[in-house]
Amino acid sequence: MKKITLQGVGISFDTVHEQLRLAEQYLNESALHTIGTITPRLLSAAKNEESVRRMTEEYDIAVIGDGKLLRRADAENTLRMREIRGFDFFQEMLAMLIRNKHTVFLLSDTRERLLAFRSYLSEKYEKLTILGEYALTDRLDDTDAAVNEINAAMPDVILSIIDSPEQEEFLFSHRHMLGARLWYGIGDFEKLHKKIGKSSSFFKRFVVD
Repeated sequence: MKKITLQGVGISFDTVHEQLRLAEQYLNESALHTIGTITPRLLSAAKNEESVRRMTEEYDIAVIGDGKLLRRADAENTLRMREIRGFDFFQEMLAMLIRNKHTVFLLSDTRERLLAFRSYLSEKYEKLTILGEYALTDRLDDTDAAVNEINAAMPDVILSIIDSPEQEEFLFSHRHMLGARLWYGIGDFEKLHKKIGKSSSFFKRFVVD
């Protein structure tokens, strides 16, 4: 596995093809593996908090979510830049889940973002099997309720759009209790949607320019 250092954080630096091969391998294993999207906001938090840096480095697959990060690290690569700008991993990952008939659970920080995410997936990936969903703000003082909902649904994959570093704090506090095979932290879904999902009229109500 190739490695790159971004703002003092060491992460994997594989191509989308290599990352998808790993994801498929993880989906055939019983233990929970993790995919995280590396964003400037996450790296900023990791720079200031040792615990966040450690959690970021523990992702089994790190998906770089902003091409600017490569330029800052002097690691600009034509293929990788094209993959990042096109959000190739996200699109190929969702296509793979559909192709292999894997099930998913949607997790968000707010109800509005959750509804927007589900609407987008229904439009763009209508064959994706969604077993359940949960917004953390529904029960602010009871994050264990989210774990219970996920485990009751028994999905193969958890698709999370919780903001970082709150996402990392939730994941690494509860990962030992989660019964899924794969966690995919998508990161800045609003930015992704602006690039590849502009046909979803529902989501436009929630995007802040």
